[in-house]
Amino acid sequence: MSKKNSKNSTLSCPSCKNISIQYIGEIPLTTIFAGQIVAEHFAKSCLYRCEHCFLHFRWPRPTKQQLYALYKKNQIDNQQNKTMHRRDWKIASRLISEYEGQKTILDIGCGDGSFLNYVGKDWKRYGVELNEKLAAEAEAQGVHIVQTDFDTLATIKQSFGVVMALNVIEHTEDPVSFFKHMMGLTAAGGIVIISTGNTLALSWRFMGSKYWYCSLNDHISFINRSWCQTVSKEFQMPIVSSQQFSYFEAQLFLSGCADIMKNAMYKVLPSFFCWLRKKGFGGIDVDKYPDMHNSPPSWHTAKDHMMVVFRNNKAVM
Repeated sequence: MSKKNSKNSTLSCPSCKNISIQYIGEIPLTTIFAGQIVAEHFAKSCLYRCEHCFLHFRWPRPTKQQLYALYKKNQIDNQQNKTMHRRDWKIASRLISEYEGQKTILDIGCGDGSFLNYVGKDWKRYGVELNEKLAAEAEAQGVHIVQTDFDTLATIKQSFGVVMALNVIEHTEDPVSFFKHMMGLTAAGGIVIISTGNTLALSWRFMGSKYWYCSLNDHISFINRSWCQTVSKEFQMPIVSSQQFSYFEAQLFLSGCADIMKNAMYKVLPSFFCWLRKKGFGGIDVDKYPDMHNSPPSWHTAKDHMMVVFRNNKAVM
């Protein structure tokens, strides 16, 4: 059972600064960053939950400077190109097609611009992207890159009908501040779309801090429906749509059973699971990457992601 602030009595929430914090557990140590196994080593960290705003967060965490250096140094696994596996693309594109306001869209963390290309050239397409190589590829597809750093969103002077961030908010130090900037970039009557992991998913609640999504070192902040309701009320941005989904389309019964068995074994018999990894099971070379011997298994069939749409109800002129 989670204990109130049992590991760090001075810790406060990175967003709301509340000191009512629950300790969830230690996060398994891995060397996964931006979807890749990297050479860097990371410090041990734990998962905490804020009782006030419901944010879950990693602590300690890499600094912003360390994260940005790693984003620029390491090759990013740009899953934007894997359309056949991206359910969030299909959900988001449907939501966007139903929007009847001005046809301008800003994709924060747009990668190489493939999603904006997928949306279609009927839209005026804008992006924010830190990685210089991906930003150049996005511009080659007709995307206007308006900024590179999430922390400088306030410097963008125009507004957009749709402001979206697919799998980005988990990388931010302060999700509330990030959401506030997204809201500020939205035109009157426009919408904000956020897609990310959901800490209230049954699979996540079962695994706690040992869930695979926590072990990715560039994932430092984790939200859920309760967090969304809190910011919706605070900023008067009503939630108009909310959907849970699995990141990958495959929902085969046998695959689901295999995911449950792997994760249950990892939780109940961690030593045996690690022994299997060392024997070559699981597709990870633990001789080459010793920090990965205790990495948690994936759970691709779980509905552990959510997509939430907020509407900016300020008066339309």
